Amino acid sequence: MFTSRSARQIRLALATFTLFAGSLLAQTEQVQGTKYPFLWRIDGKIGEESATTSWLYGTMHIGDERLVTLPEVVESAVESADAVFCELDFKNAQREQVRATKMMVLPKGETLEGQLPPELYERLDKYLTKHGMPVGNFSGLRVWAINMTLASLEASFAGMTESLDLTIYDLADELDKATGGLETMEEQIKALSSSSLDDQIAMLAATLDDMEESEAKGSNTIADLLKIYLTGDEAKLLEKASESMGDDGDLNERLLKRILYDRNTTMATRMTEKMQAEPGKAFFFAVGAMHNPGEKGIVDLLRTKGYRVTRIAAPPKTDKQAEPSRRRVLIPRSS
Repeated sequence: MFTSRSARQIRLALATFTLFAGSLLAQTEQVQGTKYPFLWRIDGKIGEESATTSWLYGTMHIGDERLVTLPEVVESAVESADAVFCELDFKNAQREQVRATKMMVLPKGETLEGQLPPELYERLDKYLTKHGMPVGNFSGLRVWAINMTLASLEASFAGMTESLDLTIYDLADELDKATGGLETMEEQIKALSSSSLDDQIAMLAATLDDMEESEAKGSNTIADLLKIYLTGDEAKLLEKASESMGDDGDLNERLLKRILYDRNTTMATRMTEKMQAEPGKAFFFAVGAMHNPGEKGIVDLLRTKGYRVTRIAAPPKTDKQAEPSRRRVLIPRSS
């Protein structure tokens, strides 16, 4: 059984996809960036001397003024790097967007209504119509693409600004740094589209359950995650990941394997390949913060490969805080 709690976990994981980023603006409070960014220093392998230092930065793929106000230590790290790699190469984004859009569309002659159980289709129409977007507007999209539409809707766009990732990419471009991506948009899409139709439908039903429940309570999962991110607290980030686990671990694990774990392995491998190919070059890697901590996160994957990875500007620990990178959780939370 796939519950709304599992849906909440997956939707937090979906927030790590740059392609579907929205913006969530600070409306009433004074803009102030975090004092404790999710920034790690990467030094050479243990036992090896290294003349260069690289960096790993955990982002959120939304545009909030508190996010794009970069801490000084992050700006300095970008300035010290020779090359900056985000999840996607934004210079190729327009060309990749066209290809990705085609992947979101159902084959000719098929419709979303034909993919979904009638009751679920009616519920979806009711919810979207309430927000000024009748389901007929999306009749040609695949089920997983509708899930992404709901994830974007939950962000409650108050306006559009650059995402944190794009802010970093633009800064690197201004500083004349080499830039690139660790993944392609097509690879990110395949992480979603490779799920079976039954799994996609189960996810959609649970997402609707959870969003209706959250709306009734006046809460917002992505906004809650943003607040935690701004504290810089890894333990709280992981607690948010683990608090909603139910009895549906098999399906949950299948989806998270595609959305997070496999991608973590791919990105960590590509990072190490770049650092090994050009050992004299300093790199700055910016990926969704969910990808970094946790037993299956990029930080531990890099350490497993022998690199010395150290959190910079971390918040002071309390007695209740566990060592986050060693906690057993099913989701390394971001973005």
